[in-house]
Amino acid sequence: MEAEHELYASDKTPQEARQEAIDRAQAEAIRQAIGTQVRAGRRTSTVETGEEVVSRFSQVVRTGASGRVVSSTVLEERRPKRGGEIFQYVRIRATVRPATGRPDPGFRADVSLKDESKTFVARGDLEESDEIIAEISVTEDAHVTLFSVTPDTLQVIWPNALSEDTFVAGGTTVEFPPPGLRAQGLRLRASTPERQGRATERLVAVATKQKVPFQDVPEYEVEDGALNTTQAGVEALNRWLVEIPLGQRAIGSVTYDVLKEGNP
Repeated sequence: MEAEHELYASDKTPQEARQEAIDRAQAEAIRQAIGTQVRAGRRTSTVETGEEVVSRFSQVVRTGASGRVVSSTVLEERRPKRGGEIFQYVRIRATVRPATGRPDPGFRADVSLKDESKTFVARGDLEESDEIIAEISVTEDAHVTLFSVTPDTLQVIWPNALSEDTFVAGGTTVEFPPPGLRAQGLRLRASTPERQGRATERLVAVATKQKVPFQDVPEYEVEDGALNTTQAGVEALNRWLVEIPLGQRAIGSVTYDVLKEGNP
């Protein structure tokens, strides 16, 4: 399936414009392949979760029937100028796979933050940076996989080598990191990419009725004060999701901002 998209790029960095154009072209490929209506809204970050394509500082594309781009290649890209303004054009070839089953309206997952301001400060010493604590709830018994999505990475932060059991009882709310692990020093701290004063990030929780491992949990290893976690790409996430029937999973997410100390 081939699809293309062109957008106004004078107000974006080349990297942001390219990513947004690719995301929108992928959404068009899904629309063509699945025959779904697409609704757009403003959001941030970088992951396609199936129900939504979250692109860096761009739009969220929601699909009524769920299809996912499991692989894609950029066939053509250029940055034409017209009337003194810059545009970004991409043409892609994408492989789209539809999800199976029907959503279970009674099965829901929700993610929120204990700090309702959703704004955190990253300091020079990571141990002094603000702590991020997520609250995850499900309406039915479920196993949760929690992804941390930054402008340039996608990683699985739960399960991990210190907390492999991610079962959450229906009707309950759990914290991540769990209080016991926080007491042992495992904390989710705010940080920004190198040479950036701020970043918008996202936590995405995928709840499944049966245990469906995303990837093997890495062995326990701490490097530069950080626990080793599974790194992944968008297409790997999509290939995993598309194998889970719609009625067997629910997705919740929350977006937050990180400011580097001293950044206006």
